[in-house]
Amino acid sequence: MTLKKNIGYIGLGNIGGPTAKHIINDEFNLYVYDLNEDAVKTLTDEGAYACGTIGELASTCEHIGLCVRDDKDINNILYGTEGILENANQGTLIAISSTISHASLAQWEADVIAAGMSLVDAPISGGAHGAAAGNLVYMVGCSKDDFERAKPVFETSAELVIHTGKLGSGTTLKLANNLMTYAQLIAVSEAFALAEAHAVDPKLLFEMSKINGVINHNTQMFISARNDLFASGGADLVKEFMAGNAGLGEKDLKCAIESAHAAGIELPLTRLSQELIKGVFLKTINYNGESSNDT
Repeated sequence: MTLKKNIGYIGLGNIGGPTAKHIINDEFNLYVYDLNEDAVKTLTDEGAYACGTIGELASTCEHIGLCVRDDKDINNILYGTEGILENANQGTLIAISSTISHASLAQWEADVIAAGMSLVDAPISGGAHGAAAGNLVYMVGCSKDDFERAKPVFETSAELVIHTGKLGSGTTLKLANNLMTYAQLIAVSEAFALAEAHAVDPKLLFEMSKINGVINHNTQMFISARNDLFASGGADLVKEFMAGNAGLGEKDLKCAIESAHAAGIELPLTRLSQELIKGVFLKTINYNGESSNDT
């Protein structure tokens, strides 16, 4: 009988939680850690094992997935007396599925290699719906050997797992994907404003897109959900539900701009998108004047 591999997962939010849930199967034991006790209980009810500290999880698992908000969170997970680097065994594979900066990734790579471990950047696309359905897209940057080691874990929640090349290439592809996503959100918001200004039903754009494919499904879901929130409770309700995503949008676009600068290029539309994206998420842009991004 083949022994089940111990897989760790840190970060059980609306994407990390359902992604981790798919790992619970006949091939893997799942160990989880999150500050949210309810999120942990959701997974332990399905058969996962809860760890009281990051160090406990790190010392138990040969593959550790991270799905947290930003570079700062990953620093807190990797370093310190209870961090992964101080507690994991040599040969442990660390897979980062957060959207991060190349600069931080380079530092983590050096420290992880020095500790005798492997680092994989494995950002994902598909959102919470894709995580729940198990049809995410993984963009994986690492050596071929590490890709083959990590792929079976990724496949538990994926429709497509792409080996993008060396470490960092997965992050590059994710940043490129995200900047296209945010640019479309901004464009569709402006298209709605133009239609409304001429007393034309903007939802007709959705009808047209069923044929011409201009507006993708995810953008349509976002615009519809945001507008429904605004109709129900105004700007305060939109802020309650969308403020976190607005912050992520600004952070992701900042990472893309920094990545472009590191490569010696400029992304003018991305820079403009970073200025606008918060107002688009919170529906605070006044199309008769300037954005009110201070709400």
